[in-house]
Amino acid sequence: MQAQVLSLVVGDSGIHLPLASALFLFGLMANVFGALLSFEAARWFEMLTEKEAEFCMSRQDGSFSSVDASFEEGAAFNREDEKSPEAHCRSYGPADPWIAVSISAGPYLVILGMGSFIVGLLLYTWRTQGPATKVVLVTFCVICAALFPPFGLRHNRYWVLDRLNLERRSDVRYPWSKGRKMRC
Repeated sequence: MQAQVLSLVVGDSGIHLPLASALFLFGLMANVFGALLSFEAARWFEMLTEKEAEFCMSRQDGSFSSVDASFEEGAAFNREDEKSPEAHCRSYGPADPWIAVSISAGPYLVILGMGSFIVGLLLYTWRTQGPATKVVLVTFCVICAALFPPFGLRHNRYWVLDRLNLERRSDVRYPWSKGRKMRC
């Protein structure tokens, strides 16, 4: 999609808007690298050992000390040495913070890329289209952008799950089925 829009702006037949072109290219590159980093992060999590996965799960629910106590005395947490998970958190090498940032960066790069793409698209539209199209597109972008902030706010997941109608398509009862589930 981004390449198609980019073809409208860049080239001999396109309208020459250097800022829109820069935003489109930046957005495209940020999305590509964000996707690659997200793939690498997923692979990194996939390679966790069972004990590392248990440690990760314990960090999420706040029971860090109980995990440290659950490891047997002298049990190897990592293949290189026999330190407890707590000891591993106190000492780290130069690559460890780099990996931590790299694992977290993927989704942010994708968001930055899409934001850049949308700003470039708005700039392109503002420069080349009529007033009605400008107003409709900007209004639509503002409404859509307003849907993202709640994901960063504290919320009651149980309340949200209760309000969502999460059903498999095969479980839905249609008016013509007279109360019977459809069968394959």
